Amino acid sequence: MKINELLSKLNFLIVSHVFTTGPTQELEQYLKNKVKSLVFISHPFYQFKGKSSRMVKYEKGSVVGDVKTLAIDGPEILIFIKDVIMTIFLTLRHNLRSDVYVGVDCLNALIGLVFKRIRYTNTVIFYTIDYIPNRFNNPLINGIYHWIDKICVNNCDYVWNLSPVMTTLRRKHRILHKNYDNQLVVPIGVNFNRSNIVPFKKINRKRVVYLGSLRTGQGITLIFDAFSDLVKKVPDAELIVIGTGPLENEFKERIISLNLSESVTFLGYVPDHKDVEQILSESAIGLAPYEPGIQFYTQYTDPAKPKVYMANGLPVIITKVPQIAKIIHETKSGVAISYNKEELVDALFLLLTDDYLYNIYRDNAVNFISHNLWTDVFTKAIVSVLKKEVSVGSG
Repeated sequence: MKINELLSKLNFLIVSHVFTTGPTQELEQYLKNKVKSLVFISHPFYQFKGKSSRMVKYEKGSVVGDVKTLAIDGPEILIFIKDVIMTIFLTLRHNLRSDVYVGVDCLNALIGLVFKRIRYTNTVIFYTIDYIPNRFNNPLINGIYHWIDKICVNNCDYVWNLSPVMTTLRRKHRILHKNYDNQLVVPIGVNFNRSNIVPFKKINRKRVVYLGSLRTGQGITLIFDAFSDLVKKVPDAELIVIGTGPLENEFKERIISLNLSESVTFLGYVPDHKDVEQILSESAIGLAPYEPGIQFYTQYTDPAKPKVYMANGLPVIITKVPQIAKIIHETKSGVAISYNKEELVDALFLLLTDDYLYNIYRDNAVNFISHNLWTDVFTKAIVSVLKKEVSVGSG
């Protein structure tokens, strides 16, 4: 029986905290036209005060239910408790029985285990987007986080990890102690269309782009410091910053102090991803200078940003922090550097001024990313789930 035929007989429930578009929404798009029914319960991250949780139900690809809850503000711990209660309430209130439950993060996966115990679902997938040994500064809260993570890792039917580093770390810290076969690597994919890659002559050859949250750990200060030196060598170089975050005002002040107001443009949050793709596709280089440090999760996961850049034809300048930096270096899809201003300036100067080398890196980036499609990523991951569901159904 083919995968789509098997999926058409199943009911899925996804529960996730959301920020912008990411793996969770991609899974929603992948499943909604394939399964018998899909319910997506989304909770905003606690930073987004005033935002409500939402439940969307699809049947055969069509929306048949859309429920928003009252927005509640408060301390982080209370928001998480509210989200747990809201998930349970919505599931029981609307009788959302499922064949497969996908909990994105350990708290949502734990709820799935409860639903499985009361026979509200058959299979629980723990979709782990990030894993950080020191997730919270508070030792008690951090300990609770790892305790919940340990329960989910060892009791969920499957654990989808963005990176194999997650499994390695859990073994090292004795969090994963059994059922190694349930650990699957489900990396970040892209929605790639080669026809969207604009011709070389139509790109802004001196435009560099940063896409992402304006917060610590992303190397944004390093970008600005490097750009201050770069414009002395490449006066017409320009930097576009797409995104927002807690440090946006601080970064804008830094641009003024560095006399970069004519070279750097902040676009803020761009709601339509097609507009983001248009900006990226007409630019020359994508920046991902992640800051090293155990307090940052990037080294433990598979970040989306470099792949989004490559899907729009941009070679990447990336620090040697996440695993993908090694792949980018080996495939010559960009330049992997240390977290160092001089190395960043040199890499920018090289790719902005050497057309021959730039085109090699650009072609390599496009060829690499064409083999990392979301449809392929999820199809491979779903196959194992379908095998279990078929055995449950036949039993």
